[in-house]
Amino acid sequence: PITRAEMAQIIYRAWQTDPKAMGEKADAAAPFTDVKPADWYYEAVEACRKAGIIRGMEEGKCNPDSPITREDAVLMLMRIRYTEAQLKNVNINQTIRESGLNPVDIRLTSDYARAAMALALGTIIFGNNDNKVLPHDPITRAETAAIFHRLFLKDYEWEAPPRPVEPRPEPKPEEPEMPLVYLSPSNQFSNRYAAGNTNEGDQMYRIGEALQKILTEKGYRVYLATRTSSIDDRPDEAAAMGADLYIPIHSNSGGNTGTFVFYNGSIPGCKEFSRAVFDRVAALTGTPYNTNRHKEDYLSLLPDGAPFKEVKNPTMPMAFIEVEFHDKANLATWIINNIDPLANAIAEGVIAYSEKYLIK
Repeated sequence: PITRAEMAQIIYRAWQTDPKAMGEKADAAAPFTDVKPADWYYEAVEACRKAGIIRGMEEGKCNPDSPITREDAVLMLMRIRYTEAQLKNVNINQTIRESGLNPVDIRLTSDYARAAMALALGTIIFGNNDNKVLPHDPITRAETAAIFHRLFLKDYEWEAPPRPVEPRPEPKPEEPEMPLVYLSPSNQFSNRYAAGNTNEGDQMYRIGEALQKILTEKGYRVYLATRTSSIDDRPDEAAAMGADLYIPIHSNSGGNTGTFVFYNGSIPGCKEFSRAVFDRVAALTGTPYNTNRHKEDYLSLLPDGAPFKEVKNPTMPMAFIEVEFHDKANLATWIINNIDPLANAIAEGVIAYSEKYLIK
């Protein structure tokens, strides 16, 4: 079992950079009397309290060291997506019916958590082999891992308000229309580097910002995805803008070395564009050309496959870059110290492809 404090810590690690999830709520609970600044979990519990994700128990206490029940864990997660007013207005019986599931013990859920459990049914909780959800049982580390796997890796969509899309600028009559490049750095801020006290998201945004500057100075129109935007939404956003090229920028893990670039062979020009980028980044990282590192993500062609979404979903030529591995200290340090060379290498690939195929 995990404790209430540990659940707060996991949620805080996952959403601490998301202002929508961690924004302070006017109706947040008062500070808990049993959570002190010296406690290891203080920062996480306080952030979750202010965001209305954790509201405490009786007498203004959090009971941080107590095992958290399955219904309380689900309630905390649903409070990230729904306001208290929205939870109060849920038609619980209809929501349970619409889930297609009807666990035999769902109605044993405490009144305060019933709406949250109904909303989670069929999305992040499904019940056990006895058709029970066991709302009052402590939730285990394994069960928590399974829920977060469903949240982040199995297409469970958190609702988010649509963001305005920047209009495609009109070209000047006397100048050729320059390509519009959509940059999509990794937003995996929880992927820690083996050195440098940093993470994948921060370093890939450093590359994105440097690349944006280089290409803009060359006359390209460049859009850098915001840090809080969903990876799932970015291909559609790029299409709505009329982007000509799409570039996800990541670093890798798994104990290997070198550069990988993935492409979608069903998109005209995608293989050529991704090759132009791979050749230049690989030259910088010393990745041999005769290795299978510039490769089609073949799963993007399969209806039941599990491809990179940013390989499958873009409609324009794209290059999904894994610049180097970050789970070895020497390579993590190398990435941190070579942001500008990496940005320059990617820019050279963009320019080489554009001058051959896009700029008239």
